Amino acid sequence: MSSNLKKLKILVLDDDWDSLMATVSEIGIYVDKGNIVYTQDPGEVISLIESDNVNTAFLDIDLGDTNGFDAATSIHITHPEVNCIFCTGHPEYALDGYDYNPLDFVVKPVNLLKLERVLKKAEAALSTWEVKPVPSEKIAILTGGGFQLVDTDDVVYVEKILRKVIIHTKNNVDISTKYSIGQLEKIFEGYDFFRPHQSFLVPLREIRNVHAEEGIRGSFYITLKNSKAKVNLSRNNYK
Repeated sequence: MSSNLKKLKILVLDDDWDSLMATVSEIGIYVDKGNIVYTQDPGEVISLIESDNVNTAFLDIDLGDTNGFDAATSIHITHPEVNCIFCTGHPEYALDGYDYNPLDFVVKPVNLLKLERVLKKAEAALSTWEVKPVPSEKIAILTGGGFQLVDTDDVVYVEKILRKVIIHTKNNVDISTKYSIGQLEKIFEGYDFFRPHQSFLVPLREIRNVHAEEGIRGSFYITLKNSKAKVNLSRNNYK
């Protein structure tokens, strides 16, 4: 095992058990197996990334009812520091896959020399991303009754409903503001807020997962940690 690869914390996603175990075993030649987690369930990807401090994800593309592109979309939005590598037995998918900004592609059956090069590339890419703590601060928000102080950590999401812009908070207090959603996007700049759609503004820490709309190819929505709201995701944000 190369000492240069000890920094890698890897997630492997594949719906086929035998293929999953083969990929885990092959990666385990170069990476400590204690640093590899795996699943057949795309719905577990984000929770595993968070619980195991994953920094590199190997994603099969053909996952039955869903695909690795959807998983990569979810990862890029919720954890942009995680490098995604598509691992597939269908090289014809590669052209479409590059729309999702993967670090690389690995074709199954895996060539070990290619795998080693990709793993070293993934390890080298870790140094290009620095996760910085996001400060919390009380910000004056203009409302109908004047200015109201809002802690950035208390914001769950911002929503535009017709002509109103509402700030939804953790204590279930909804604040109607005179600011436009575009103005709030600028006000919250530097606090890791994400504009997934023209009608929504969401702090990245609040994103639980990104889901594909059932029966609508290429359509996604976001679920949140502290709200049951369903937040639309514009196509421009994942292509």
